[in-house]
Amino acid sequence: MPTRRTQPAVLVALLAAALLAGCDRPTPTEVILTAGYRTAAAGSARLVLVDLITTPGSPGPVRLTGEGVVDFRRRASTMSLAGADPRRSLPDRLILAGDAEYQGWRAGVPAGRLPPGKRWMRLALDSRAGGPMSGPAPLTTTPLRALQLLGGITAGAEAVGTEQVRGVSTTHYRGSLNVAAAVRIAGARRADLKRMADRLLVRTLPADVWIDREGLVRRMRYGLATRPPHGSKPTLLKVNLELYDFGTPVDAIPPPAGVVVEAT
Repeated sequence: MPTRRTQPAVLVALLAAALLAGCDRPTPTEVILTAGYRTAAAGSARLVLVDLITTPGSPGPVRLTGEGVVDFRRRASTMSLAGADPRRSLPDRLILAGDAEYQGWRAGVPAGRLPPGKRWMRLALDSRAGGPMSGPAPLTTTPLRALQLLGGITAGAEAVGTEQVRGVSTTHYRGSLNVAAAVRIAGARRADLKRMADRLLVRTLPADVWIDREGLVRRMRYGLATRPPHGSKPTLLKVNLELYDFGTPVDAIPPPAGVVVEAT
Protein backbone atom coordinates (compact mmCIF):
# COMPACT_ATOMS: atom_id res chain seq x y z
CA MET A 1 0.00 0.00 0.00
CA PRO A 2 1.46 3.41 -0.95
CA THR A 3 2.34 5.75 1.85
CA ARG A 4 0.49 9.02 2.38
CA ARG A 5 3.51 10.91 0.99
CA THR A 6 3.68 9.00 -2.30
CA GLN A 7 -0.04 8.53 -2.89
CA PRO A 8 -0.72 11.93 -4.54
CA ALA A 9 2.13 11.40 -7.01
CA VAL A 10 0.78 7.95 -7.86
CA LEU A 11 -2.70 9.34 -8.47
CA VAL A 12 -1.34 12.07 -10.73
CA ALA A 13 0.71 9.54 -12.69
CA LEU A 14 -2.38 7.35 -13.19
CA LEU A 15 -4.42 10.35 -14.33
CA ALA A 16 -1.71 11.39 -16.76
CA ALA A 17 -1.57 7.86 -18.19
CA ALA A 18 -5.32 7.80 -18.64
CA LEU A 19 -5.35 11.16 -20.42
CA LEU A 20 -2.44 10.18 -22.63
CA ALA A 21 -4.44 7.09 -23.65
CA GLY A 22 -7.40 9.32 -24.52
CA CYS A 23 -9.86 7.65 -22.15
CA ASP A 24 -11.96 10.78 -21.54
CA ARG A 25 -12.17 14.37 -22.60
CA PRO A 26 -10.11 16.11 -19.90
CA THR A 27 -11.19 19.20 -18.00
CA PRO A 28 -9.00 22.33 -18.12
CA THR A 29 -7.69 21.47 -14.64
CA GLU A 30 -6.70 17.99 -15.83
CA VAL A 31 -5.04 19.38 -18.97
CA ILE A 32 -2.91 21.74 -16.90
CA LEU A 33 -2.08 19.05 -14.35
CA THR A 34 -0.75 16.65 -16.96
CA ALA A 35 0.97 19.31 -19.08
CA GLY A 36 3.83 19.56 -16.59
CA TYR A 37 4.53 15.83 -16.91
CA ARG A 38 4.29 15.83 -20.69
CA THR A 39 6.61 18.83 -20.96
CA ALA A 40 9.19 17.26 -18.64
CA ALA A 41 8.95 14.04 -20.67
CA ALA A 42 10.00 16.02 -23.76
CA GLY A 43 13.44 16.12 -22.15
CA SER A 44 14.69 19.59 -22.95
CA ALA A 45 13.79 22.93 -24.53
CA ARG A 46 14.98 26.40 -25.34
CA LEU A 47 13.60 29.08 -23.05
CA VAL A 48 13.01 32.79 -22.72
CA LEU A 49 12.38 33.99 -19.18
CA VAL A 50 11.26 37.50 -18.23
CA ASP A 51 11.08 38.45 -14.56
CA LEU A 52 9.67 41.73 -13.26
CA ILE A 53 11.05 42.21 -9.74
CA THR A 54 9.79 44.95 -7.42
CA THR A 55 11.79 45.31 -4.22
CA PRO A 56 10.84 47.42 -1.17
CA GLY A 57 11.64 51.09 -1.72
CA SER A 58 12.31 50.74 -5.45
CA PRO A 59 10.71 53.27 -7.83
CA GLY A 60 9.39 50.47 -10.00
CA PRO A 61 10.02 46.92 -11.19
CA VAL A 62 13.36 45.78 -12.59
CA ARG A 63 13.04 43.75 -15.78
CA LEU A 64 15.40 40.79 -16.14
CA THR A 65 15.46 38.70 -19.31
CA GLY A 66 17.08 35.31 -19.59
CA GLU A 67 17.59 33.19 -22.71
CA GLY A 68 18.99 29.69 -22.77
CA VAL A 69 18.28 25.98 -22.66
CA VAL A 70 17.01 23.61 -19.99
CA ASP A 71 17.23 19.83 -19.55
CA PHE A 72 14.28 18.74 -17.39
CA ARG A 73 15.54 15.21 -16.83
CA ARG A 74 19.12 16.05 -15.84
CA ARG A 75 18.10 19.21 -13.95
CA ALA A 76 20.54 21.31 -15.93
CA SER A 77 20.38 24.62 -17.77
CA THR A 78 22.40 27.54 -19.09
CA MET A 79 21.13 31.09 -19.43
CA SER A 80 22.37 34.48 -20.55
CA LEU A 81 20.88 37.31 -18.51
CA ALA A 82 20.23 40.94 -19.40
CA GLY A 83 18.40 43.67 -17.54
CA ALA A 84 18.24 47.20 -16.22
CA ASP A 85 21.27 46.97 -13.97
CA PRO A 86 23.53 50.02 -14.49
CA ARG A 87 25.80 49.05 -11.60
CA ARG A 88 26.33 45.56 -13.09
CA SER A 89 25.75 44.08 -9.65
CA LEU A 90 23.82 41.17 -11.14
CA PRO A 91 25.45 38.32 -13.09
CA ASP A 92 24.97 38.02 -16.84
CA ARG A 93 25.54 34.28 -17.11
CA LEU A 94 23.87 31.45 -15.16
CA ILE A 95 24.56 27.71 -15.20
CA LEU A 96 22.63 25.02 -13.35
CA ALA A 97 24.60 21.78 -13.10
CA GLY A 98 24.14 18.99 -10.59
CA ASP A 99 23.29 20.39 -7.17
CA ALA A 100 24.47 23.97 -7.74
CA GLU A 101 23.84 27.19 -9.61
CA TYR A 102 26.82 29.14 -10.96
CA GLN A 103 26.47 32.92 -11.37
CA GLY A 104 29.06 34.62 -13.56
CA TRP A 105 30.07 37.97 -15.00
CA ARG A 106 31.42 38.12 -18.56
CA ALA A 107 31.46 41.92 -18.82
CA GLY A 108 33.65 42.40 -15.75
CA VAL A 109 33.07 41.64 -12.10
CA PRO A 110 31.74 44.60 -10.06
CA ALA A 111 34.22 45.95 -7.51
CA GLY A 112 34.04 44.09 -4.23
CA ARG A 113 31.60 41.46 -5.52
CA LEU A 114 34.12 38.61 -5.81
CA PRO A 115 37.72 38.00 -4.69
CA PRO A 116 40.48 38.86 -7.20
CA GLY A 117 40.74 36.34 -10.02
CA LYS A 118 37.27 34.94 -9.42
CA ARG A 119 34.52 35.37 -12.02
CA TRP A 120 31.87 32.92 -10.83
CA MET A 121 29.93 32.33 -7.62
CA ARG A 122 28.67 28.84 -6.75
CA LEU A 123 25.36 28.60 -4.90
CA ALA A 124 24.46 25.13 -3.60
CA LEU A 125 20.75 24.46 -4.13
CA ASP A 126 20.47 22.78 -0.74
CA SER A 127 22.16 25.71 1.02
CA ARG A 128 20.78 28.85 2.65
CA ALA A 129 23.66 30.89 1.28
CA GLY A 130 22.58 33.84 -0.83
CA GLY A 131 24.14 35.07 -4.03
CA PRO A 132 23.18 38.11 -6.11
CA MET A 133 20.39 36.13 -7.78
CA SER A 134 19.30 34.00 -4.82
CA GLY A 135 15.88 35.70 -4.57
CA PRO A 136 12.89 33.45 -3.83
CA ALA A 137 14.91 30.60 -5.39
CA PRO A 138 17.79 30.45 -7.90
CA LEU A 139 16.70 31.86 -11.25
CA THR A 140 17.97 28.91 -13.30
CA THR A 141 15.55 26.58 -11.53
CA THR A 142 12.54 28.66 -12.61
CA PRO A 143 11.56 26.43 -15.59
CA LEU A 144 11.89 23.34 -13.40
CA ARG A 145 9.82 24.91 -10.61
CA ALA A 146 7.22 26.14 -13.08
CA LEU A 147 6.42 22.61 -14.22
CA GLN A 148 6.32 21.41 -10.61
CA LEU A 149 3.92 24.22 -9.69
CA LEU A 150 1.43 22.93 -12.25
CA GLY A 151 0.96 19.91 -9.99
CA GLY A 152 -0.85 22.26 -7.59
CA ILE A 153 -3.51 23.45 -10.06
CA THR A 154 -6.82 23.81 -8.24
CA ALA A 155 -10.30 22.87 -9.43
CA GLY A 156 -12.07 25.51 -11.47
CA ALA A 157 -9.39 26.29 -14.07
CA GLU A 158 -10.82 27.50 -17.36
CA ALA A 159 -9.92 27.83 -21.02
CA VAL A 160 -10.03 31.48 -22.06
CA GLY A 161 -9.22 31.22 -25.76
CA THR A 162 -6.73 30.13 -28.41
CA GLU A 163 -3.53 32.02 -29.22
CA GLN A 164 -0.33 31.67 -31.22
CA VAL A 165 2.89 31.36 -29.22
CA ARG A 166 5.99 31.57 -31.42
CA GLY A 167 3.93 30.38 -34.38
CA VAL A 168 2.40 27.41 -32.53
CA SER A 169 -1.36 27.16 -31.91
CA THR A 170 -2.15 26.92 -28.20
CA THR A 171 -5.06 27.01 -25.80
CA HIS A 172 -4.78 29.66 -23.10
CA TYR A 173 -5.82 28.41 -19.65
CA ARG A 174 -6.23 30.37 -16.42
CA GLY A 175 -6.33 29.07 -12.86
CA SER A 176 -4.74 29.06 -9.42
CA LEU A 177 -1.76 27.06 -8.19
CA ASN A 178 -1.73 25.70 -4.63
CA VAL A 179 1.97 25.65 -3.79
CA ALA A 180 1.58 23.30 -0.80
CA ALA A 181 -0.20 20.75 -3.01
CA ALA A 182 2.51 21.08 -5.65
CA VAL A 183 5.20 20.40 -3.04
CA ARG A 184 3.39 17.28 -1.82
CA ILE A 185 3.43 15.62 -5.24
CA ALA A 186 6.80 16.93 -6.43
CA GLY A 187 8.56 13.68 -5.57
CA ALA A 188 12.30 13.37 -5.02
CA ARG A 189 13.00 16.85 -6.38
CA ARG A 190 10.68 18.74 -4.06
CA ALA A 191 13.44 20.40 -1.97
CA ASP A 192 13.94 23.47 -4.18
CA LEU A 193 10.19 23.99 -4.54
CA LYS A 194 9.69 23.69 -0.78
CA ARG A 195 12.38 26.30 -0.10
CA MET A 196 10.55 28.68 -2.41
CA ALA A 197 7.21 27.85 -0.75
CA ASP A 198 8.62 28.58 2.70
CA ARG A 199 9.45 32.14 1.62
CA LEU A 200 6.12 32.98 0.00
CA LEU A 201 3.69 35.42 1.55
CA VAL A 202 0.71 33.80 -0.21
CA ARG A 203 0.61 30.08 -1.02
CA THR A 204 -1.97 30.25 -3.83
CA LEU A 205 -0.67 31.82 -7.04
CA PRO A 206 -2.73 33.09 -9.98
CA ALA A 207 -1.41 31.62 -13.22
CA ASP A 208 -1.95 31.60 -16.97
CA VAL A 209 -0.72 28.65 -19.04
CA TRP A 210 -0.59 28.23 -22.82
CA ILE A 211 -0.61 24.56 -23.89
CA ASP A 212 -0.25 23.22 -27.43
CA ARG A 213 -2.10 20.34 -29.10
CA GLU A 214 0.52 17.85 -27.88
CA GLY A 215 -0.05 18.88 -24.27
CA LEU A 216 3.25 20.78 -23.97
CA VAL A 217 3.57 24.02 -22.02
CA ARG A 218 4.54 26.80 -24.43
CA ARG A 219 4.11 29.78 -22.11
CA MET A 220 3.43 30.26 -18.41
CA ARG A 221 2.84 33.39 -16.34
CA TYR A 222 2.45 33.66 -12.60
CA GLY A 223 3.12 36.10 -9.79
CA LEU A 224 4.34 35.74 -6.23
CA ALA A 225 5.35 37.75 -3.19
CA THR A 226 8.13 36.77 -0.80
CA ARG A 227 7.67 36.80 2.96
CA PRO A 228 9.20 40.07 4.19
CA PRO A 229 11.95 39.94 6.85
CA HIS A 230 11.48 41.94 10.07
CA GLY A 231 8.14 43.43 9.04
CA SER A 232 9.38 45.09 5.85
CA LYS A 233 7.41 45.12 2.62
CA PRO A 234 7.49 41.98 0.45
CA THR A 235 9.38 41.59 -2.82
CA LEU A 236 7.02 41.09 -5.73
CA LEU A 237 7.93 38.87 -8.66
CA LYS A 238 6.10 38.39 -11.96
CA VAL A 239 7.35 35.51 -14.09
CA ASN A 240 6.84 35.00 -17.82
CA LEU A 241 8.35 31.76 -19.18
CA GLU A 242 8.29 30.58 -22.80
CA LEU A 243 9.47 27.14 -23.93
CA TYR A 244 10.16 26.07 -27.53
CA ASP A 245 12.41 23.88 -29.70
CA PHE A 246 11.81 20.81 -27.52
CA GLY A 247 14.53 18.15 -27.58
CA THR A 248 17.36 20.66 -28.13
CA PRO A 249 20.82 19.61 -26.81
CA VAL A 250 21.84 21.06 -23.44
CA ASP A 251 25.52 21.42 -22.57
CA ALA A 252 25.63 22.68 -18.97
CA ILE A 253 29.26 22.45 -17.80
CA PRO A 254 30.39 24.12 -14.55
CA PRO A 255 33.14 26.75 -14.93
CA PRO A 256 36.74 25.85 -13.96
CA ALA A 257 37.17 25.54 -10.20
CA GLY A 258 39.97 28.12 -10.18
CA VAL A 259 37.62 30.99 -11.07
CA VAL A 260 34.77 29.96 -8.74
CA VAL A 261 34.07 31.07 -5.18
CA GLU A 262 31.48 29.52 -2.86
CA ALA A 263 28.56 31.73 -1.82
CA THR A 264 28.41 32.30 1.93
